[in-house]
Amino acid sequence: MDKTPLLVFVSRESGLIPLQLPPEYACCCLGLFVISDLNADIKNTTIAISKTQKCERVQWRLTLEWAPGGEEGLLVNINEKSHPWWIDSVEKGVGSVKIPRDMNSLYFSFLPLDLLAGFKPSECFPRGWYCRDCGMLNAQRYFRHQICQSSKCKRKLEQGKATTNDNDLICHIDPLQALRGPHHRLPIRDPLDYAPSSVGKIDTSWDDMMRNLTYQVNSGVRVQHVFTGNQEILQQDATKLLLDIQKDVILSRSDLHSPYFTWSTKLDHGHICSGDPPGQPEIPRLVFDIQDILLHYMQTYGEVNNANINHIMIQAWVTPGSKRGAVFNAKSHVVTIICLGAEVVMNLVPKRGFTEIPIEGAEDRMEIDSERILSASQLVDDGCSETLASGAVINCRQAGGDPNVMNQPDPLALGEACGPSGNLGNAKAAGKGKGAGGKKSKQAPLELSMTLVHGDAIILEGDEFEYQIKRSGTTILLIGSCE
Repeated sequence: MDKTPLLVFVSRESGLIPLQLPPEYACCCLGLFVISDLNADIKNTTIAISKTQKCERVQWRLTLEWAPGGEEGLLVNINEKSHPWWIDSVEKGVGSVKIPRDMNSLYFSFLPLDLLAGFKPSECFPRGWYCRDCGMLNAQRYFRHQICQSSKCKRKLEQGKATTNDNDLICHIDPLQALRGPHHRLPIRDPLDYAPSSVGKIDTSWDDMMRNLTYQVNSGVRVQHVFTGNQEILQQDATKLLLDIQKDVILSRSDLHSPYFTWSTKLDHGHICSGDPPGQPEIPRLVFDIQDILLHYMQTYGEVNNANINHIMIQAWVTPGSKRGAVFNAKSHVVTIICLGAEVVMNLVPKRGFTEIPIEGAEDRMEIDSERILSASQLVDDGCSETLASGAVINCRQAGGDPNVMNQPDPLALGEACGPSGNLGNAKAAGKGKGAGGKKSKQAPLELSMTLVHGDAIILEGDEFEYQIKRSGTTILLIGSCE
């Protein structure tokens, strides 16, 4: 009576479907309809619900008539909205379609509008998208591309035909500044690395201003952090790779619930030596540039002898979060990881664990670093600075930490601890100890934690490393290994 419209979906198994669907379509939307006729057929069967209640069976028969509306956002040609999409050209000419009511002014689209929006992953990564060429609703499986999975669009790509809409192969490329906030673009003096007290560290600077921090975690096991200091001049190769990978490499995810988009390949020996990809045309030329840069980091900054890479994996994500439990196998061959885009925190635990040395072995380095701790204290008010320096050193010693690497004071946290009186002598301010009776604070977890900014790299040698990745935003990791 009210002519309230119905949105009709039909499954491929239904006898009501007006056309044969390709195998990849589970169902289709026929559009908006109004009920033009309604009949109730009361069955003679009486069903007893209880001793006092009975019911009869009623079968409702509906006659539906299609009404235009909801197609504006879907059609390439808006002028075709006067007939249903599922009526062929012969039926269109007959004029058999009766339009009882035009709903175009009420309904723009019966799809959620976010599925019709342009592909701008840096602003809001889409859950799916609508192909205007074939009408298929696609899940967003790719990192920077939109490729329709229908058999019709696949045939067009295989035949090399031009598509009618750029959305079929759209590739959105985000520059580095779109992936990092303004405060993440500033140069950094020292890396934010944390290590157990037993881990020795060697800090090396190169002529091009790149730094290499080598952590000797055990006999024959070491981790190197190649550190750019977030300096743009040292990130030029990384910035070019960031743009080229988004454009030329199709990163995908098979599990739509996974935040990770990946692409990997294994290179044969001839291509490792020559870098000539003709024998493997499916591998983008860019992959061999990635191989060269990974080898450059290993040989030049990591000083790895007999460096070799025959397996390259590219992994990307767009959402913050954390993952723990995966393993880098660097026991027999070196593994190198380069970070592109937003910063990443990598926590590593070697399978053999960390070597143990007397705490006194780190005593000299602890005293030398007191000046660096004092400089951090100046970020809070002057009334707290003297106590802050001593309190920070006490905290470092209680935790058994190496102040060159771990337990650097957080100016914000220490600033809160100052309070109105500026007194840091209590146990809470000194290091989250329990009470003021001189009890030791909790030991830091036995893991090596490194923060990688754009262009930084990690080089792993001598063991299997279980790792945790803490994601902060859109990032691409380049992982080179030898299998």
